Amino acid sequence: IIVLRRKLNNFLSRGFGVNMNDAQAKWWHCSFKMKPSIFKAYDIRGRYPREINKPVVFAITRALVASFAKKKRSVRVVVGHDARNSSEALYLVALRACGSDPRPKKVYAAGLITTPTLYLLVNLLSADGGLMITASHDPKNYNGIKMVGPKAVPLSGTDAYKIVSRFSKLH
Repeated sequence: IIVLRRKLNNFLSRGFGVNMNDAQAKWWHCSFKMKPSIFKAYDIRGRYPREINKPVVFAITRALVASFAKKKRSVRVVVGHDARNSSEALYLVALRACGSDPRPKKVYAAGLITTPTLYLLVNLLSADGGLMITASHDPKNYNGIKMVGPKAVPLSGTDAYKIVSRFSKLH
């Protein structure tokens, strides 16, 4: 496991910090409707692009990264995606949202991975959380986000809804 951890750290240590200026961040926060119905028991899922789209993923990701940081000075997040046609575009938006958070951070852009691999990476890299762009078993016209906290403990859609609601009131 130690050798595997070193190899993963070497492979992922590049991170993916994306910085946005205020004008770009405001553009991503343009008015859009986020349906409460996308927040499911175990994750966030909805029809792409009607319910799950780039602005929705940006807002949710930004709120989750802020919650992972809480009182920490920096945050470590792993982000991955599945093989759905819409996943890569939403994954890139999630990376951009991670980069827009003002805290120092290490974002591990894992790319195309399985959900169990995300859980493994969060643990091996001692990350504060992880995000997986996937709609799991739903049809191809759906997409969503699975979220985990430290030690890959799953966050429910209800938890995410509370975090996003709280964050949107503050910003």
